[in-house]
Amino acid sequence: MGKSAGTGAGQVVTKRSRQIAALALLHALAGCATCPPPAPRPVRVEVPIMTPVYCPLPAMQRPTLPVADLSADSSPADTVRAYAESIVILKGAVAQRDELIDGCRRPVANPSASDSSTLQLPQMTVVTVPSVTAVAIKSK
Repeated sequence: MGKSAGTGAGQVVTKRSRQIAALALLHALAGCATCPPPAPRPVRVEVPIMTPVYCPLPAMQRPTLPVADLSADSSPADTVRAYAESIVILKGAVAQRDELIDGCRRPVANPSASDSSTLQLPQMTVVTVPSVTAVAIKSK
């Protein structure tokens, strides 16, 4: 009869299967290898910068307050009247100052907006570049 498979044939099979397993592992590792990330690319981003609006303002005179004319021996009633008159004078000076400052405000971009204190944002555009995302802001 013929020879039967002995221990040598079993060693060949296990050796061959180890080689195949090692090759499969190498292929799996090579397939999982990552390529280096792309180099960063510069992206131009326009950012609006708040600039003050200067306009010539006339110099305001300091109001003369009745409190300054009080003496140490002034009656309490005179002191209260002087303080009340000073408050009226100062409120008028503040209103005058506010009118001057309102004249120097930058015109509103949207004239239909009734409230001038509403914050108006510039138009924004999102720019997407491979591996980089930036926001570009168009200033008016």
